[in-house]
Amino acid sequence: YPVTGVLNIINCIFDNNSTGTSSGAVYAVCETHISHSVFHHNVTTLNDGGALTINNSVGGFSSIDHSTFYNNTAAGNGDSIYGGATDLRVNESIFWTSNPSANVVIYQPAGSITSTNCIISSANSFAWPGGFWGTDGGNNTDVDPLFSNSSNAVGPDGLWFTMDDGLRLQETSPALNKTSTFVGADIANNDFVGPADLGAY
Repeated sequence: YPVTGVLNIINCIFDNNSTGTSSGAVYAVCETHISHSVFHHNVTTLNDGGALTINNSVGGFSSIDHSTFYNNTAAGNGDSIYGGATDLRVNESIFWTSNPSANVVIYQPAGSITSTNCIISSANSFAWPGGFWGTDGGNNTDVDPLFSNSSNAVGPDGLWFTMDDGLRLQETSPALNKTSTFVGADIANNDFVGPADLGAY
């Protein structure tokens, strides 16, 4: 629950966390930057923000880049993200659920949010731009990202950050090679030179 300064979350896994209050994994009221991270099966049983709540009222923008949110659940609004009074910029990430009757995965009742080059579950069922979804920055879709084994997100070896992680992408995934030029490594330390994939892997 960081309230001052800047919160940076890089190459992290938030898995199977739950709370009876707001946000199953992270609740931040400061400038927040998240990259190459996974939020899986986090739950809030009472309020908003199944995985993440960002309510930055102290200035500065917040961002989410190259991250994967899967099967997070909120009793209220925003199964993946609930954004309060903040400028939130979301890029080249995946927000998906296997539950067709789930809440909207991103809910932004105040401030502003711009999503660009993302896969967002049910995004095409809501009017872009405007509304609680925020602004469509372009190249967003709601096509199934085709995870390699979403029913076993950690993989058969029981270890995150390895080659059998279930939230890796299949070879036919529409999320492959969809980013701008990127030099670096994904969450499993696989190197990319050139167009990388959407999400954390």
